[in-house]
Amino acid sequence: IIVSAFHQPTAGGERKSPPRPRRLARRRTEAEPSQQDTDVTPPQIPQQNRKPSHHRMAPPPRHLLLLPVLLLVSLLRAAQMETVHAAAGEGDRDEGARALLALLQRVQSEALRALGPRDFDPKLYVDLPLAPGADRAAAEAALATVTTRGEMEAFLARYFARAGSDLVEADPPDFEAEPRGFLPRVASGEARAWALQVHALWKDLARRVAPSVAARPDRHTLLPLPGRVVVPGSRFREVYYWDSYWVVRGLLVSKMYDTAKDIVLNLVYLVEEYGFVLNGARSYYTNRSQPPLLSSMVLELYTATGDLGLVRRAFPSLLKEHSFWVSELHNVEIMDNHGRLHNLSRYQAMWNKPRPESATIDEELASKLNSTAAKEKLYHQIASAAESGWDFSSRWMSNSTDMTTLVTTFVIPVDLNTFICKVRWNGT
Repeated sequence: IIVSAFHQPTAGGERKSPPRPRRLARRRTEAEPSQQDTDVTPPQIPQQNRKPSHHRMAPPPRHLLLLPVLLLVSLLRAAQMETVHAAAGEGDRDEGARALLALLQRVQSEALRALGPRDFDPKLYVDLPLAPGADRAAAEAALATVTTRGEMEAFLARYFARAGSDLVEADPPDFEAEPRGFLPRVASGEARAWALQVHALWKDLARRVAPSVAARPDRHTLLPLPGRVVVPGSRFREVYYWDSYWVVRGLLVSKMYDTAKDIVLNLVYLVEEYGFVLNGARSYYTNRSQPPLLSSMVLELYTATGDLGLVRRAFPSLLKEHSFWVSELHNVEIMDNHGRLHNLSRYQAMWNKPRPESATIDEELASKLNSTAAKEKLYHQIASAAESGWDFSSRWMSNSTDMTTLVTTFVIPVDLNTFICKVRWNGT
């Protein structure tokens, strides 16, 4: 389906294939990680090499050569100026978002000190939006004077809105109390009644990102999204990547095809903005992804609806996401016992600090280690385990009873490489 939709014949009658990811020279042949492998400096995502087209065309008349050159120069200059202005604006917004997150992490730390560890949820504090009319600089100054529980509670009430208030309720228009054809093979009345209660939860979990998030991203850690969202619930007040796969499958059972499409297009939007699907739609999740299931969501939705327009819309982002997962950041080249090389992928976050949403927990764990370097390595392994969606499991530990022995980036997971293989399979 995807091949027929996108691979158009060339002048020579052949079909163009998407650009192949660059082959990487890195090789791991030892069971134990080397010193180079344990370097936790967050790596940069490389740009994929694209091969130029080699199809030959008859040259145009000489007197027409100048016109396209002048047009190309004009377009490049216009694009350059547009890029400069856009980058300047994005830089200002990014700086404001980073400053807010830094403030919220200080609030998180001070709240633990003032309120105590009982029922303390560190994520609550990095999800707080600034209250209407509140000034970040004033909040920073006021935080320095907070010492008691009462002062902390008053400070939070004055400068911040409720966590999750930047998501607004949005009744899904495709929701029906009992959709036609809902679970046709379930004969038990009791089981059907329970299933309909679960089905009704879609109305409770459906949201839209408030317009203020896109208008003032420097006042929120929540990221703007174009369509309706379905949140996991409880303390998870934002979209998550691989949770969305199960959400989409449930929505398809509930015949809520438009809502499922919105969720998929939100993830496509994240790929367009960041080059990959984030772990979740928060500014503090931009350093890692989660298991690559976007192509499976597109395929499931296409199978249910026949929406070829969705496939065309999503396909460039699926290629981009695939390139992300086979890039130097995640790629490991392995030589087998027969001397053959294999390129496989691993989880590896672009982070070597405490996770903002769990900073106090990560810092407590790392306090068992003596050096800054050892702590940074642990933080890198923690974030990489979070990228896997298995946070946490003994599969990532060299000692199954000690989380400080996390070695996530030294494991080549069968399931991750199966997901990546399925991305290719889904495109055939």
